[in-house]
Amino acid sequence: VALFQQEFCGKSRLRKGVILLIFFCAIASQLTGLHLLIQKKNLSNNIVKFCSNLETPIIATDVFFAPEELAGIPRTTQVLFLNGQEIGVRFLTAYADKNNVRQIYLLTSDQFSTFSGDKPLGMQLMKYWKIDPRAQRYFPSKYAGMMSLRLHKLDRRLGK
Repeated sequence: VALFQQEFCGKSRLRKGVILLIFFCAIASQLTGLHLLIQKKNLSNNIVKFCSNLETPIIATDVFFAPEELAGIPRTTQVLFLNGQEIGVRFLTAYADKNNVRQIYLLTSDQFSTFSGDKPLGMQLMKYWKIDPRAQRYFPSKYAGMMSLRLHKLDRRLGK
């Protein structure tokens, strides 16, 4: 404390102002980070709570952080990470057929997803699966928009 007083109090007013400004900017930055962390935690809890009540053996995703988000769901549901390539769609379909699964959920992101309907992988996915537009759930993230996720219910197309 004595060293701080000697260094801080003996300097010019400009230097004191700059030090205080840096100090308050650091505090504001920490509080902003804490606020984002709380928002992220709440979003994660909402996703896990909702997905835990789904009666499906498979939740597929192409969002890189989603498998970590879904780590808290019951082990009866398998989370498959699709690599954003056509082979991922074929693997998902073959895996579902092998396990006699006709209904799955797809967790996507508006910002990161490669499966939107107008992209090549989205069109590839729609060859084998159809989206139930009524069974869509959106998990918005007000402060970290990149974390907003969308859950789609997919039904297997017969004969494909």
